Amino acid sequence: MAAELNPLQNHQRHSMTGYDEYLDKVRKLFPITANWPDETIIENIRLFKEASEHISGYCCNIRPLNPRHTYKAPTERPGEFETVQCPKAWQTAVKEAIAEANLPKRFLRLKLADLDDGEAKTKLLAYVNDFEALKREGKGLLLAGSVGTGKTQRIVSLAAELINRYLTQVKFVTCHELLELYKQSMNDGIKRLKLKELRECELMIVDDVGANRFSEYDQAAFGSFINERYNEMLPVVLSTNLSKADLKELVGERVTSRITEMCERIVLTGPDRREGR
Repeated sequence: MAAELNPLQNHQRHSMTGYDEYLDKVRKLFPITANWPDETIIENIRLFKEASEHISGYCCNIRPLNPRHTYKAPTERPGEFETVQCPKAWQTAVKEAIAEANLPKRFLRLKLADLDDGEAKTKLLAYVNDFEALKREGKGLLLAGSVGTGKTQRIVSLAAELINRYLTQVKFVTCHELLELYKQSMNDGIKRLKLKELRECELMIVDDVGANRFSEYDQAAFGSFINERYNEMLPVVLSTNLSKADLKELVGERVTSRITEMCERIVLTGPDRREGR
């Protein structure tokens, strides 16, 4: 369709002759122009051609993909256009961002709205709605609860929602993976670059803090990671099975204080959801 919306190539002036087929295509593709005069449509051929490329997805085949690319779309008022976002470019960018976030596929099946929590779900949705403001303040979340209460499911659903809505740059790792990366980065330049990405990304998710005991080195590395994101006002989302007292013993008083300031605590309760499956 996009390639067909170019009748100007054989016309030197706005003559109505030969435009009937073109006008029919425009009105079919853009029903909102039903009341537009023929002359007004013809005068805006270039904008209609560009708009048709975007709504058909053809734009992504003829120019570099920009997820925030916009175009002019017609409104009900003849001759008036409004700036809208290209849906194809955004959908493609969302898919790529989710893949780059390293989110576990098992937990991508449920959306945040599908979860059956009461207060916890309300707080997670509120975080999504207010994310742009909370991000500027470096505010994150800490999900706490015993084994099997759904912490990982909720932080993955949260991440997917943020990507879909804001195209947030998210990175997901388990705490064990993060600490191993610190150790490997000492002698591996590629690992150092990977660690740098995690330290600087827009939103960092660290799952299962406390699933393994910390060595003295682990405590120092985790503390360094939290402190760097705290200083740069970069939000983190953490999950843990530990109580407040046990978390303090694991990571130390100073890091616990940082986490308390950075993250709103959401407690998940209930039986192990994995039992009986």
